[in-house]
Amino acid sequence: MDDNMMCQKMKYLIIISFIFFMTIGLPFSNGTSSEYIRSPEDIAKVSTKPEALEIERQNGAIVSGTIPKKQGMEAIEWFNQLDVVSEKIAVDGLLKKYEFIDGFGPHVDGYIQVSICMNCTTPEENISEIIEIFQEEGKKQGIENIPIVAKFVEQATNATTPSEPKDMSGFSIWQPVFALILIMVVVKFKN
Repeated sequence: MDDNMMCQKMKYLIIISFIFFMTIGLPFSNGTSSEYIRSPEDIAKVSTKPEALEIERQNGAIVSGTIPKKQGMEAIEWFNQLDVVSEKIAVDGLLKKYEFIDGFGPHVDGYIQVSICMNCTTPEENISEIIEIFQEEGKKQGIENIPIVAKFVEQATNATTPSEPKDMSGFSIWQPVFALILIMVVVKFKN
């Protein structure tokens, strides 16, 4: 085999490996908010629950918006839309000034939950401002009257916090392993 053909094969191998390397880490990314639901078992279980807002209101939460009735893939798409809104707000740092927010993100019942520190001073008008921020971002994403629950909590949640947005880089512990394998393959082809 001549050197030109070997060089061409190595270029293709590097390009394919690079694409593989960049995409393989995405399923393993360490996000702090919800992960997208992908498995058929999860899809079968998910459906939005419009009655969830009334239950939260009765439990003392501040509630805004409406939850559409959806099941299966429609519910998954809705959940993912709520995740996009939450991510955009986190990445843009729109809630950083509200130090009493413990976290926020989409809830499996079909709304965005904003967790508020129960022991913090929380003026009522600030909660209204927060709801308005979510409503405005929801409209930008094509959702009118986005469902929001501002819930008072005693401890930290696993939702996205305004100061630490979800890591969208897709970096994982597996990427260095794949990089090492790629280097070994390139060195073997070169020799």
